[in-house]
Amino acid sequence: RKSLAETAEFYISYPSFAPNKLKAIIVQASSEMKSSVRSLCKVFFIFGFGSHITYSLIFYAPFFLLEVNPHITNLKQAVSLIIYYAVICCTLIPLVGKLSDRIGRKFILLLAIVLSTGLYLLFFFKLANESSYVELLFFYFFVAVADALYSTGIVEAMESLPGNMRSTINGIF
Repeated sequence: RKSLAETAEFYISYPSFAPNKLKAIIVQASSEMKSSVRSLCKVFFIFGFGSHITYSLIFYAPFFLLEVNPHITNLKQAVSLIIYYAVICCTLIPLVGKLSDRIGRKFILLLAIVLSTGLYLLFFFKLANESSYVELLFFYFFVAVADALYSTGIVEAMESLPGNMRSTINGIF
């Protein structure tokens, strides 16, 4: 991110900025962030929520199942859930990107938040203790769909930041 190029809007707005004037760029970015607090709150929510759900359901949950679910008996089964999720999610992300360009990101992001929250609650309050491996595969299909839908959140968050400092503020996060 340190060497990530700025947007064209940045170079049009600030043609005198030299790439090596790091302090001046950070000062400008911090003043832009102070002026757009609402956008920053949106970005923090999107990234924070997405990170929490992803960590909980993708990385923590399969190993949690080893402790509480009698049907998940070895590490191979737990890791296979993660691999299954990753293959489905990586397949769906480009399709969701095309869909979001057609119908808009906000609706897809809202759907992802609702679906992710529902899956999170369903897993920890019902499925973790009593579901079979096949049921968990079915569940992880929906988790992959929710995360693929949530991938539009990154674009939505970046578009909510001021265009003239978008890459710099993203680098600060």
